[in-house]
Amino acid sequence: MVLKREFLVLPVLMLLAGCATTRSNSQVTQLQMRVNELERQVDDKDEEIKNLNYQLKDVAYESDKSRSRKSQIDSSSVSEADIGDIIRVGVGPDKVQLALKNAGYYQGPVDGKVGNKTKKAISAFQKDNNLKADGVVGKQTWATLKTHLNK
Repeated sequence: MVLKREFLVLPVLMLLAGCATTRSNSQVTQLQMRVNELERQVDDKDEEIKNLNYQLKDVAYESDKSRSRKSQIDSSSVSEADIGDIIRVGVGPDKVQLALKNAGYYQGPVDGKVGNKTKKAISAFQKDNNLKADGVVGKQTWATLKTHLNK
């Protein structure tokens, strides 16, 4: 009878051991899936960091370009602060000068320096085009002037 009991206990123990192994394999599989998900998230964050670095380089480049353009302003005739008062649209002084030159109103160099020649050319262009001749490149003046950019 003791021998029969041992034969019955042995299969039950094997069955229980199999369940524990299955449970253990299931946990390992879940942990592997979690590790894979975390690795994917790390890869996504690495890509995001790379994109942010590119954006940062673009901003630094634009900032350097802006500083360079501001340093070219002819301080003897117009101060750096006055540029915003003269050109009130998102365009640089060099584009305004080029359009004025193409339209026949500006004879100086297209150098991005806003001086008296540029201001006089803006006013003359405005007067001849029935715009308010205030020497300020606003939306209406630029809408008319920019048609001369590619001539």
